[in-house]
Amino acid sequence: MISYVPVKEITLDQLPKARRKRVSPIKNTRDWKETLERIVSGDFEALKVEFAAETLKLGKSAPDRFKRMLAEEIKTLKPGAGIRLTFRGKSANGAPILYVLRLLSTNPRIRK
Repeated sequence: MISYVPVKEITLDQLPKARRKRVSPIKNTRDWKETLERIVSGDFEALKVEFAAETLKLGKSAPDRFKRMLAEEIKTLKPGAGIRLTFRGKSANGAPILYVLRLLSTNPRIRK
């Protein structure tokens, strides 16, 4: 005979506290903060992000995670509508270089 009850009614006092939402260590790097500040300011045509050693220490996939997280963050920003992210080339330390491009209708070199 089974002695436990899989569904049980409890009071709100018995409800466990919610755990805090984790913040990625990438969002605590200087690269993240500077890149986001420049994007929010909106005064750029293109930004070149060469990852610092502190960012690369976070793991082999840190540049890819950085790009995915930045793309999600840009979706929440108002000036982020015409921004494209792309990796092109490698820096001296072998990490990919991230370019943040502002898609301006007056710039014929950048296609949407």
